[in-house]
Amino acid sequence: MLKKGDKVLLCVSGGPDSVAMFHAFKQIADSMGLKLFLGHINHTLRAEESDRDQAYVEALGTRQNIPVFTSIQDTKKFAKENKLSIEDSARRLRYKFFREVADKLDIDVIVTAHTKDDQAETVLMRLLRGTGLKGLRGIPVRSSFGKALLIRPMIEVSRKEIEVYLKRNRLLPRIDQSNSDTKFFRNKIRLKLLPLIERDYSPAIKSVLLTLADLLDKDYEYIELKQVEDFRGIFKKSGKGVIVLNLAGFKKLHPSAKRGAIRKIIQYLHNGLEDIDYRHCQEIESLINTRPVGSILYLPHGITAKKRKRTISFNPADISVPRKKELPHAIVNIPGLTRFGRRQLKARHVNRAGNFSKKRKNIEYLDAGRLEPPLIIRTFEQGDKMKPLGMKGYKKVSDIFIDEKIPLNRRSSIPLIASAKGEILWLCGIRISDRCKIGPNTKKTLRLELLTR
Repeated sequence: MLKKGDKVLLCVSGGPDSVAMFHAFKQIADSMGLKLFLGHINHTLRAEESDRDQAYVEALGTRQNIPVFTSIQDTKKFAKENKLSIEDSARRLRYKFFREVADKLDIDVIVTAHTKDDQAETVLMRLLRGTGLKGLRGIPVRSSFGKALLIRPMIEVSRKEIEVYLKRNRLLPRIDQSNSDTKFFRNKIRLKLLPLIERDYSPAIKSVLLTLADLLDKDYEYIELKQVEDFRGIFKKSGKGVIVLNLAGFKKLHPSAKRGAIRKIIQYLHNGLEDIDYRHCQEIESLINTRPVGSILYLPHGITAKKRKRTISFNPADISVPRKKELPHAIVNIPGLTRFGRRQLKARHVNRAGNFSKKRKNIEYLDAGRLEPPLIIRTFEQGDKMKPLGMKGYKKVSDIFIDEKIPLNRRSSIPLIASAKGEILWLCGIRISDRCKIGPNTKKTLRLELLTR
């Protein structure tokens, strides 16, 4: 993981794991000619305690004559502004800060103090929240991080071993009392679920999770090597950082390779996959397979994907197409809320019994058995047509707007719900499709409600 003479940024919180890591690196620094730096972020989540953690790390560096770089962040404000959990916000702010320091100092290696226990907790958390093969690899031992290498040299060390090491070397780290607060998901996993599984189901659950992560890590490495061959001629770099995807070649790929190609493109454009999940892969595949030429999909980090006749062009944020007032395309979460511009769509299944005729314009009921998921919420496009309730044939949506006396300036902002194949099911607040109407044979009903945030 290290070479002689490396410039190393140690990410130190002041807790047991990072203090043990710092001490271990001090033992090898001189013999390897390592130049050490400390990085610490004050998340201001525990008032004076957070300030004491910062002071502790600064004193640690001063005593050892090691430069310390710190940052004070209002994590709660960041979480509120970005609609994120405190845990996720803290993680993002940490890595953003460490990257800034690494770039400033031209760091070779960034080091975090993740342990064997962190690895087991992470795999279980991701399994419960939903993830793919890549997520079940857990925390990688090493990965590229901008110009630097990010390593976790303690990933095979347990917390019990760290406690012994601290005691043997008479080290007194800071103790973060919030690590005992089970309102945080990771703490709940560590303090409640894992002990329960160990006691009642699998005493070796941590070893099982670690073995799973290790096996999948090797499998994923092989898949990535195989995909290098599959991707030849599928996409290429164009001017100004644009990636052009060949549709004919893409459609021939295995479904796994298709998702891999999409991830590869996003990773190139953003230098990472933060905020990109399975839903975005679905949206891109829907753009490729069902949306008309000229359609634009807006992705996280300002990236846009535009469909052309034979290609999809993925544009980085600095040359992306200006946003419309409404997001043009999103996968409907069933059940759940789907954000769409200034609106939200609430979807849930309800019992067949009930009177569905008395309802507000912003609420509609569909026969769930006649739907083809995933459903898509988007705005009107020229050429759209649907089969309105009670009609045998199709009618242009533009003609429906005329019949309903919808002003021209409002038409492009009215959402509609479509199937994965492009069939329009509900022109929100105006018409429902005859194809998904409630009937005597309806067994399961989907309730949709359009909300204004």
